[in-house]
Formats: sequence, structure tokens, C-alpha cells
Amino acid sequence: MLPGDDNVFRRLSPGRGSGLLDALGAVLAGNALYFLLLLPRLPEPWQHQSFALDRGLGLDFLICLSLYGLVRTVRARV
Repeated sequence: MLPGDDNVFRRLSPGRGSGLLDALGAVLAGNALYFLLLLPRLPEPWQHQSFALDRGLGLDFLICLSLYGLVRTVRARV
């Protein structure tokens, strides 16, 4: 970091495009976790139906969002 450089966003992001790669990895991992491991075990109301806004889609979103937060937290501490 350069002297006098107080840009918070530059200090938090480790490199250009890493946020996009973190998000892509979180979405791919979250979808794999939801569709391969959780979906067969979930009750019917929590299973995602194609082309519908339902509880399953919300649960999938929360899993992906949680994984993204976890990745960013780990990356910030390393």
C-alpha cells in the first residue's frame, strides 16, 4: 500500500476479479451442495421446482450467500 493511500476498498480486495471468482465458486459449490446432497433429503415444500420462486430457491440462495461470506471472511484473514 502506498503512503497516504486510504482507499478502504483497495485494502480489502486482494486482487482484481477475485470477488467475481469468489462469487462464482460460492454459487457453484452452493448449488452442488443443495442439489446433490440436500435436495433428495428435503421435504417436498423445501424442494426447488423449475422456473418457480419457492422455498427451495430461497434456501439455495442462502446456502450460496453463506458460502460467499465464508470465503470472503477466510480470504480477509489470510
